[in-house]
Amino acid sequence: EKHDYDKLLKTVDIGIVAADEKIIGLASPSKFYAYIAKSLPVLFIGPQAMDVAKDITGNSIGYVVANGKIEQFVRAIEDFQATHKEEKLKMRQRARELFYTKYTLIKCVDKYDILLKELNKEIKNERIFE
Repeated sequence: EKHDYDKLLKTVDIGIVAADEKIIGLASPSKFYAYIAKSLPVLFIGPQAMDVAKDITGNSIGYVVANGKIEQFVRAIEDFQATHKEEKLKMRQRARELFYTKYTLIKCVDKYDILLKELNKEIKNERIFE
């Protein structure tokens, strides 16, 4: 249930998201958005080419570990545990800020609107030249 999930998120220090390289360009792990909406740093296990990985590294809100790299995963967990409380708080603040500047519903709708308008222009241009 959503209420239980929200309660659970209040008890964790970091969210873990995993993805396979096969989904690059096709999908994005939705848990990432739920975590940053709740101000959680994220440990992403997956390809660095994904937007999620770029958001994490570009905004300093967590760690990115390649699939199958157990040592990197352990190091990321150890690094997070050793991170000072104030820096963890800053990671949380940056995560929340990223969500509000890039991923709120209105921001996403605006992006789709732009995309659909561009697509419409392309379709109209193709019809003119047929």
